[in-house]
Amino acid sequence: MADARQDTLEREGPQPTVDGVLLTLRRDTTLERDGHGLALFEGHIRMRLRPPAAATTSAPSGPAGPADGGGPGDGGGPVDATDWMGAVLDALAAGAVDEDQLFTLAMERAGDTGALSLQLLLRRLEVGGWLERVVVCAGVEVARMVPLGHVIEPSTRGLRPTDRVQLSRFAVLRRDHRGLLVESPRGSTQVLLDTVVGPAVVAACARPQVVGDLADLVTGLTGAGARGLAQALFDAAVLDRLDPAPGPGASDTDDTVESAALALWSLPDLLFHTRSRIGRHEGGYGGTYPWEGRAEPLPALRAPFAPTRPLPPVDLGRAGALDPPFGDVVRARRSTRSHDDEAPITVEQLAELLARVAAVRSVFHDGHQELSDRQVPSGGALHELELYPLVSRCVGLDPGLYHYEAGAHALGLVKEPGPSTTLLTQYAMRTATMETPPQVVLLVTARFGRAMWKYESMAYALVLKHVGVLYEATYLTATAMGLAVCGLGGGNSDAFAAASGIDAHEESTVGELVVGSRPATLAPDAWRAGA
Repeated sequence: MADARQDTLEREGPQPTVDGVLLTLRRDTTLERDGHGLALFEGHIRMRLRPPAAATTSAPSGPAGPADGGGPGDGGGPVDATDWMGAVLDALAAGAVDEDQLFTLAMERAGDTGALSLQLLLRRLEVGGWLERVVVCAGVEVARMVPLGHVIEPSTRGLRPTDRVQLSRFAVLRRDHRGLLVESPRGSTQVLLDTVVGPAVVAACARPQVVGDLADLVTGLTGAGARGLAQALFDAAVLDRLDPAPGPGASDTDDTVESAALALWSLPDLLFHTRSRIGRHEGGYGGTYPWEGRAEPLPALRAPFAPTRPLPPVDLGRAGALDPPFGDVVRARRSTRSHDDEAPITVEQLAELLARVAAVRSVFHDGHQELSDRQVPSGGALHELELYPLVSRCVGLDPGLYHYEAGAHALGLVKEPGPSTTLLTQYAMRTATMETPPQVVLLVTARFGRAMWKYESMAYALVLKHVGVLYEATYLTATAMGLAVCGLGGGNSDAFAAASGIDAHEESTVGELVVGSRPATLAPDAWRAGA
């Protein structure tokens, strides 16, 4: 954490000597002055600061009037809100300061008007995500509360020394480029921990603790530091406030009360949801090209597997013209979990299905990276998804694990039949609740670098959206072709990595479907009845 600490020292200069909570502007904020007043900038977010209503009025007369040469708060002249607000913001931008210092500064510049308006200004900065809170203990920064986004839920009530707190089940302690941090997907702030004191408090709160007792539990923690750190962790939703202490003989266990809606969430789901949406994301968001100039983008087409065999050509225009009306196909779509093994799917049918949902029509360059045009949509035309047919029964095609070479309309052999491919087939059969092995399993993978090279904070969420698009396209196309299809809700990515030999961080399965011939019990036109 030396780099993070050095960053603090370079920005703030001498460390504060007062214990408690100090305030500073968030590190990525720029303060600007123009003819219209003051404005704060962070990324593409801009907030113009207009003075509170009270700050635009004349200051009340004091013992020393204007003729006596009194200051702004002593005379009866108008208050320049830009002056006192600018002085407060300059102080916040220069380093961590306590509210008493800001109060004194506001009084000096604008008298009672500035003092009364200061709290309104600080509240606005806090809920707008422009302030960081710094917890100081024995003259050393131990924690820093950093906002995520610009919609910050304000603290409704400060912790009392008698309050009982406990670590939230959603709390996450991890390291990033700034150092060690603790956070919760329920909170709109993160807490950076700058010494061993913070992690020790987090560990102690794995069991219920009284706020006033924390200083006695952790070496180097003062009373004021303990209260400030506990409040920061509570406001970040890292700590939960518990019911009053249980009576004699009661079990001192987790008695956190959750809403019925929150109780349904797991940590992975909630963390993924909040961090992939605008507001509580980290870093940039969207098509920021975070790796441009640092790493080469992946090509639009994946390197082919060998040996490769061409697939029967497909006339997409003719295939579409033979389809039933679109409305009929939509109404007839269903998940079919059985195949006709007496008349399996043919290589011609598989070739048509693959061409219609994944074939490349053209490859082009947008000035950043290679892109491709296909029949299904993809964010940024990235098309990071790949299809790997796992064939058990297909007329005209030997069993094995293949890769669909979307640019050449061919199949590349990835793995001959064996234990690893059998395991993948068994997973699909059990997940689809089928009684016999599926004729073909379409394993959907993502080349993650295609999305992550361009998109920030939302890349994996975008990949999953693309999986949904591909599922629907495959369902409708297979239905129109009279094939059986069933999308699966999960699969084993480790088993695919073992069978394919592909690095799971580079490319891994994100979806699976089973396809095959319709059972003989379903007449060729049975789907038209809306079964």
